[in-house]
Amino acid sequence: MRTSPLRRGCGVAAAVAASLLALPLTAQAVGPDPAVPDPAAPGPYGFVHVQYDLPQKVAVGVGMPSQTPTSTSTLLAMRLAGDISYPRYGRGPFPVIVFMHGNHETCSSAIGQQFGLLIEPGSAATYSDGKCTTGYATADSVFGIDESRSYLGYDYIEERMATQGYVVASMDINDITNWSNNANESGYIGRAEIMAKTLDLMRTWDHQAGPPGIGTALVGREDFSRVGVMGHSRGGEGVNGFAEYNATRPASAAAAAARTDPETVGRAEPVPDFGPRYRLKAVFSLAPVDGQGGRHPVIKGTNYAVLLPYCDGDVFDLEGAPVFERSKNGLTDGGYMAVQYLVNGANHDYFNTDWTDDDANLFGYGDPNCNVKEGPGRLSAADQRQIGLTLIPAFLRDYVGGEHQFDPIVDGQALPPQACPTRYRGGQLGVNCENVIQTSEGPPHRRLLIGPSKDELPAATPQGDPIVYRGFSTASACTPDDSAQFATTGCGSTPDRSLGPQMTLEWDGHATLSVGLGGRRSGPGALWRARLPGLGELHEPAPAAHGRSGAGDADRHLRRHPHGRLERVLRRA
Repeated sequence: MRTSPLRRGCGVAAAVAASLLALPLTAQAVGPDPAVPDPAAPGPYGFVHVQYDLPQKVAVGVGMPSQTPTSTSTLLAMRLAGDISYPRYGRGPFPVIVFMHGNHETCSSAIGQQFGLLIEPGSAATYSDGKCTTGYATADSVFGIDESRSYLGYDYIEERMATQGYVVASMDINDITNWSNNANESGYIGRAEIMAKTLDLMRTWDHQAGPPGIGTALVGREDFSRVGVMGHSRGGEGVNGFAEYNATRPASAAAAAARTDPETVGRAEPVPDFGPRYRLKAVFSLAPVDGQGGRHPVIKGTNYAVLLPYCDGDVFDLEGAPVFERSKNGLTDGGYMAVQYLVNGANHDYFNTDWTDDDANLFGYGDPNCNVKEGPGRLSAADQRQIGLTLIPAFLRDYVGGEHQFDPIVDGQALPPQACPTRYRGGQLGVNCENVIQTSEGPPHRRLLIGPSKDELPAATPQGDPIVYRGFSTASACTPDDSAQFATTGCGSTPDRSLGPQMTLEWDGHATLSVGLGGRRSGPGALWRARLPGLGELHEPAPAAHGRSGAGDADRHLRRHPHGRLERVLRRA
């Protein structure tokens, strides 16, 4: 969750255009296939679930001094707390996974959660060190005031993965949430550091007894050569940051003392964290924010997935899409996986069982596919979590655990029938298994055909070959400014748009987009062509199309996917 009031207030209306970031020409939809194994199926290991809250605190770096309460320090003392699920049976060693939640209320009330009150009594409480109080014991008792336990909201994934042979922890980072909600900046580097310190803690449990409930149960059973992370919202940005930080983490106290916080150049206090760099096999970023604290990470040296909820009413501009675009070429060039999932009908909150608000429904405003909670364009909370229980374990088990039977799910070929929305399984119309997920994979062999163009439609590829548009009623390019909310500035009145350079194509009958593929491999006169039958429109934010090196490769690629990579992104009239 973000805290900027200006951007959160108009989230739903922008969701239509924001989602278009997720539809490069390599996007494809998937369908059910009974032959595909279900990554959500319970495994043979059983699980033990334990909560932990250690008495000692650790210092993490934050980008600016605290404003509420006032402080001159750029360090924050944080609890090491959360929960962990591990296999009940089996000797291991088992791969290690850590989850990070995002910003949400740090205090809640039992009565507010039970009745879905518009004004949450927990908002009157004060948070400190994992505890909440209104200052009145009677009110605390009557309203059931307690810490909001966002970290427990992923237990449905955590516990299931433990049965499948993984040690999975979910951090309680309400300390940094409380700090950043109190008028401070986002604590970007602190999230990366607390992830590193949590892995350090789990590493000690592999060698010595842990706190009550864990004891010696993990000694010799954790495999730190296989590590993966998942984060949601601000936690999604946190794991993006950890991927970057882990590659340069100081190895010693002396190295840490010599290094200043990269979040704030010239900061006087050094980064307090140091320790080993972990063999990070995979990062799953769920509905992340991007750019908090002025940071825009580029993911390197690991396998990367980002999930964008189409009806996200909080991070409405789907900020994970630019992270994917910045990172995908470098990752695929290095032999790593880069994949983006657009989940139609999903909102921001329902992936966490503790976050029960329908953020997509802002008093009926915005995208009609999103603003009706039970509408045909929406997923129920249960269906949305089933998608999370499919995609997140599939990716982490594939790239952390080496369970490559999940490749068809990860790269968008098919889904297990169990992941299909219940409306689909019941034979009703609406979001179904053919259109619930659009998958965009960073292609390992590519040539940029249509790239960013600020204010005019590109007439040629970066190599100088012609681009020809025939039969389009609208063919234009523009760059919306940051003030675009319900209305659009500089790009026409409809549709509401995401930020960033983008092109718009609309057609009333048959249309053709043709791109020349001159050069040594293709030979002069080679052509990549997409024929667009019927009615529809295509909105393609940059960077846009990537084609194969030769026309023959492109043609075979389209035949291998019968519906065509391009046709899969059409919004048919």
